[in-house]
Amino acid sequence: MSSVLCWVWGCAAPAPAPHGCDLSGSHLLVATTDFQVGALAAIDLQTGCVADRLASVGPDPLVRMLDASVVVASRGQGDTVWRFDPGVYDRPIAEFVPQVAGNVHDVVQIGEALWLTLYEEPHLQVTDLWGAPLGTVPLGDHADADGIPEADRAVVVDGVLHVALQRLDRGGGGLWPAAGPGRLIAVDPVSWTELGWFALGDNPRLVPGDPLRALTGVFGAPDGAEVAIDLVAGAVVETGLAEADAGLDFGVAAGGVVAAHSFAPDQQAFALLCDGGAARLDVDGWPIALIEADGAVYAAVRGVGGAVISEVWRVDPETCAIEVVAADLAFSPYGLAFVRGVGHSGP
Repeated sequence: MSSVLCWVWGCAAPAPAPHGCDLSGSHLLVATTDFQVGALAAIDLQTGCVADRLASVGPDPLVRMLDASVVVASRGQGDTVWRFDPGVYDRPIAEFVPQVAGNVHDVVQIGEALWLTLYEEPHLQVTDLWGAPLGTVPLGDHADADGIPEADRAVVVDGVLHVALQRLDRGGGGLWPAAGPGRLIAVDPVSWTELGWFALGDNPRLVPGDPLRALTGVFGAPDGAEVAIDLVAGAVVETGLAEADAGLDFGVAAGGVVAAHSFAPDQQAFALLCDGGAARLDVDGWPIALIEADGAVYAAVRGVGGAVISEVWRVDPETCAIEVVAADLAFSPYGLAFVRGVGHSGP
């Protein structure tokens, strides 16, 4: 059943639950899922109030805070994008499909346009804020032999759009190996022209911050590291913690915290690494997403192998000490966005 039909709560999602949270101010938005259907939850970080089952979304949901609105994209085989006023999740202000089965991996706003990375296509998609197509920016020159460059996370720094291309070999079996080093490309969002690119390492996953960082390495091998990026020089300028030294496969990172797991999927061992690897905390749950928000680092944590864990943690970036800020959500957390309280963004 499509994610659009799930909007009316006709899938496996439970009915929206009443809550007493004030979501008019800043809060943490949590994308949750059981991989059949997804739902949005929110946490008031000042009061600790948790609002669950706010809206139904796709089973592979991405959440992002834009300039003055919130966007949710259905990844995987989904193709729907929803845009909401902050704190108002009972109905979207825009709902559209940028490209059927495009597999949106990120959405950023530049002026009055949305720039979307499509994991299944050799181009960037650009729409207006309501989803009307404005055009595309080709990426085919960066593709490997399978024709797809795997455009992933995007960030805007000093008015320039930077996009990580993972460049994976889709013919390589279950876990796609690298077809060569990934790339970071720079695009001028005014002229829609590419300004240049440089190699980042295999399978790069951008980590927003100052400086911009990335995690590299394919999954299942001790080949990656956390690296710092100099956008002016157009190069990786520092290699920090390495997977080989940590003995763990790096998954996601934010605010100096790296979430890692065992190289062998059947071992299901997870850990948080903090303070450049000086602190380590082995954990039972899978920290699948991290975000730096409101002066802290938060983790979306779910269970694997039948374990029931559905929590959001606050993580100390120096000691890895954790505090549970939400637990027992209807579905397990999958993604996070820090939502600033702003005014109405409708037409």
